[in-house]
Amino acid sequence: MLTSNGRFTGDSESGGEGLTFRDMGSDAYYNMEQDTTYRVVELDTAFVRIPYVLERRRQLTLEQQAESTASILLELREGRHLILTGEATVFPQDRAAIDEINRLEDEYISLFTGKSAREIKTFRFFMIPTPEMLGQPTILFRFSAESGVVDASDLSGRPVVVEMLKAGKVNNINMISRDLSVGEKFDKLYYRIPELVNVRVTDGRTTLGSTRQPVYQFGTIVALPANYIIR
Repeated sequence: MLTSNGRFTGDSESGGEGLTFRDMGSDAYYNMEQDTTYRVVELDTAFVRIPYVLERRRQLTLEQQAESTASILLELREGRHLILTGEATVFPQDRAAIDEINRLEDEYISLFTGKSAREIKTFRFFMIPTPEMLGQPTILFRFSAESGVVDASDLSGRPVVVEMLKAGKVNNINMISRDLSVGEKFDKLYYRIPELVNVRVTDGRTTLGSTRQPVYQFGTIVALPANYIIR
């Protein structure tokens, strides 16, 4: 949107599915270890060491986590094979079980191959033309490969400009007087005839879009008699 100080602002809408990571549970990240330790207890005049079992939760290394995930993948594929060959003892053996196994397999494989996400953003720019823009490239915004759409003043992106050129359709209108002298201003009806303008949006050397629009700001003001009736 073109604000009152002549700067452009844009409204954006975003949509798309972001990255989702499912929790594999604490058993996948930690390993329970048992250790025997001793507690010293005083009995009469002697000290006795009483053993007891202490459980510690130790985090798995990346290699151990990868090995655990690979084992789960093999189990999933073996289970799918048993279902497809009819050797599984789990009922019912329908499509839902295969779909769930495939979903779990994709989740575990993504731990090795990674995930990708795509987000679509729609920006709307509103511009009020001024006479100074005619024939001059005007920067709408800049596009950065890292940040996407950025402000026109951000030099990290390449400019996307709009160019407007008059088609010259109202230059030769002489049938109506254009006399705007002070003495005759009060007995006339003034009307601005819109000019057809060729609008082109470019990104460097690439044309992103072009159209032809009537623009009143670039048109010609004509004076009609006050009693002129348009039928």
